[in-house]
Amino acid sequence: MPADRMNREEFYAKVSPLDAEQLRKALWTLYWRGTAQVRERIEDALSPPDIPKRKAQDLPDPDQVA
Repeated sequence: MPADRMNREEFYAKVSPLDAEQLRKALWTLYWRGTAQVRERIEDALSPPDIPKRKAQDLPDPDQVA
C-alpha cells in the first residue's frame, strides 16, 4: 500500500467542502480515465440494488495457457 494514501477520515475531510457538482466531476474523471476494472466498479456502485452486479470476466484456464 502506498505510504501517501489517505485513510477514510482524511478522504472525507478532503471531499466534505465539495458540492454535488464537484463530486460528480471528480467521479466522472475517475470513470473516464480509469481502467476497465475501475469503470466496472463505478458502474456497479451506481446501479440500482435490484440489478445484479457484474461478474468478473472468466479467466483462462492456466493449464491451457501454459
